[in-house]
Amino acid sequence: MKDHPNYYQQWATCYATVGEHFSHVLIDLGYLRLLPIPDKRHTLMVVLFLQAPNEDSLPNDDEAAVLTRIGDVLNDSLNTSIDASYVGFIASDNQCRFCFCTGTTSTHEQTVSHVMSQFPEYRYASHVIEDDDWDIYTEGLFHVHQHYECIKHSAVITRFEEHGDPLTKPRPVDHWFYFRNESDRTLFVEKICKEGFQIEGDYPEDFQDNGEFPFGVNISRVDSVDRQNVFEYTSFLWNLAYEHYGIYDGWGAVSETEE
Repeated sequence: MKDHPNYYQQWATCYATVGEHFSHVLIDLGYLRLLPIPDKRHTLMVVLFLQAPNEDSLPNDDEAAVLTRIGDVLNDSLNTSIDASYVGFIASDNQCRFCFCTGTTSTHEQTVSHVMSQFPEYRYASHVIEDDDWDIYTEGLFHVHQHYECIKHSAVITRFEEHGDPLTKPRPVDHWFYFRNESDRTLFVEKICKEGFQIEGDYPEDFQDNGEFPFGVNISRVDSVDRQNVFEYTSFLWNLAYEHYGIYDGWGAVSETEE
């Protein structure tokens, strides 16, 4: 799967309330553009019981590092044994659930048992769910990620309101993006300019250390900043950036007050 020409790893993390529990979600967004994947119709869930949860029933920093290591080892072993794809985890309620999508599950128990023997302090369980439509990924992990993005946008708007901004006056709104290479950024810019945006800054590769996404661009357009409009155009921009293998890094505007 990782040899697929349209796949590249793009991990994102967020915190949100899922059901009754505050949760930490990690998701590899790289699989979104590959869906549907007809030869991977099962989700293997490996559930670990946390050793040292914090007051939110989530792993503390030290345990989070151990869980990252366990996820990496599970990924390497399950990818080799059953061609499983590690798509993310959700930690909540004193547990961490690692999610792997796969086509065959006949030998997963042996592989998981071998990996977990290296971490004897952890109690664990594993089970397989038939998941033709990747619902655990799309309706679970990705849904939480989208909800988290909306919360971040709403928090900016709430700060405007707290400063007496009635949100009725359109204003220049800036947006920031990062891409893997100059070609992806150029294609994105060509499309975004047709939507009425203008380029405020076109950052070279050495603009900042942004990992695998060093090519930045800052755009702006006069828009309303009420919640409905913000959610609409930020969703559009997130999807367009993703279509061009990029990251949408948020937006900003100047707060306005009634005269």
